[in-house]
Amino acid sequence: MESTKFKYNKSVKLSNYCLLACLIIAPLNAVFASNQTASQPTFAIRNGDRVVFYGDSITDNSPYTYDIESWVTLRYPKMNVSWMNAGVGGDRVTGGWMGSIDQRMTRDLFSRNPTVITSMLGMNDASYQPYNQQTFDTFKAGYQHMVDRIHKEAPSARVWLIEPSPYDDVTRAPGWDPGYNSVLVTYGDFVKQLAQQNGYGVIDQNSPIVAMLQVANKSDPANAQKIIPDRIHPTPAGHLLSATDILQAWGWNPLVSSTVIDWKTGATTSDGSKLSQWKTGKFDLLENALPVPLTNYEQAPKDRDPLVALVLKSSDIAKDLNQETLTVNNMPAGQYTLSIDGKSVGTFSDSDFASGINLADLDTPMIDQAQKVVDMTGNIINSQYVRWRTFEFGDQDVNLKERGQAISALEKFENAWANQRDRLAQPVVHHFDIEPAT
Repeated sequence: MESTKFKYNKSVKLSNYCLLACLIIAPLNAVFASNQTASQPTFAIRNGDRVVFYGDSITDNSPYTYDIESWVTLRYPKMNVSWMNAGVGGDRVTGGWMGSIDQRMTRDLFSRNPTVITSMLGMNDASYQPYNQQTFDTFKAGYQHMVDRIHKEAPSARVWLIEPSPYDDVTRAPGWDPGYNSVLVTYGDFVKQLAQQNGYGVIDQNSPIVAMLQVANKSDPANAQKIIPDRIHPTPAGHLLSATDILQAWGWNPLVSSTVIDWKTGATTSDGSKLSQWKTGKFDLLENALPVPLTNYEQAPKDRDPLVALVLKSSDIAKDLNQETLTVNNMPAGQYTLSIDGKSVGTFSDSDFASGINLADLDTPMIDQAQKVVDMTGNIINSQYVRWRTFEFGDQDVNLKERGQAISALEKFENAWANQRDRLAQPVVHHFDIEPAT
């Protein structure tokens, strides 16, 4: 059965107890002003949006929501968006241990005044058994009730229903023929139909992950089993694909920037960047966005997460997320060292430069900056988790003045962290040197 709590704490070392201590001893600084620039019109998320992720433990404080929040901040650094994870382990369309579906939707969804809603349910609803018509009818009726409430109480919200993510029947033999994931596919077909009938977006979280698992299982079956170790909950590596699928459904632009330079003349064509101070291989570059850090560059290749490497190898995530290309034409034949802000990031041939080098694949100062943004997102998410689970839900029957003060203080911390994150996400000018390798 699905666990009732899945706590994601990637790179965040602040414990709940330390956080509560901060409420008592740390002064609250003034909240910094937020940026108010509109996003690119092709992307579904807009400036000022309030996004709520609704679901079960696969959503509950999970890596895919963490990734989406971080990556949108990196790619759209002028956009101000608030995010809330309202996933609860064990939930079904009828609710769960944190309340009935009506209690949950009132307290955890509509109270956030969402402008964007995603919902992923179904893993628990099918009860981990072969297809049963009565169980399926309960799921259909419950999801229809949810949609009816959204129409009534959040009629202007843009909604994406997510087909249930897979039960891993790829890397291990199914418990029966054809397996539990076949049941989830049937449930997903209904979710797709329900979304289309109501004018909502729909996101397939099942078949892309199954396809990735199939590729991974052929090349590295031992590690492929570890991507979804309990067959239900993906690791952070597996959630990379979940996040990518959602962003693509929202119209994600994989382009960080494209800069094309003629070595002989310095003539430049750019998209998402601005080049200045050209002097035969030396120049300054300002990009409009930051790349997504998909690899822990601080570790040696042999120490990097093998599951992340396997997922990247078995999918198109890197291509779909991160295109930060530097192209230099008409270079004399030879090998060249590329340095950014005095840091060597690699040696490449003139042919490599002519074909285009994807800077997002390298250990660059831009990646270092992006990682700081990702880490700050962890502070915000963990604070929200404490505020919601400990004070808004856990102490909901206790009418203490101190409870309200704690909730307010946590919100101020989150706002301050969010504004600090926004500032960290603003691109800066970097100096590039392309010199013959010695």
